Amino acid sequence: MSHNTHPFVSTFKGLLLVHLVVVSAYAGVVLLQNTMFWGDAPDNKVGVLFDERLMKDAGISCAGPVAVRMDTPVARYRCSTAGIVLGAFTLQRPIIPWPAYEDGESPELAGVIEATIANAEY
Repeated sequence: MSHNTHPFVSTFKGLLLVHLVVVSAYAGVVLLQNTMFWGDAPDNKVGVLFDERLMKDAGISCAGPVAVRMDTPVARYRCSTAGIVLGAFTLQRPIIPWPAYEDGESPELAGVIEATIANAEY
């Protein structure tokens, strides 16, 4: 007994499989990039900044949320260029999807963050 499939169905299945492979590969790249950024930093040395003033005080132009890893004497940062941060309020190490970010290192940002923490009232 032959199984006769409409060409549209087989084309749709093929495209679905291709999309699944592409999305899986992209998700893998995003998770790898995220893991490489956060690395093995302790939980108390990572976070997300939503305060544009702190970034300006450090001389960094970034209007979106910023993932920060404190590696004293510098702060490594990843600035969301699309305003997207996945898990910003729920994950200890949120995800900014690649390539929607700019990253860098800044001793000035580390100093601004440390001064803000030192001056904070609990």
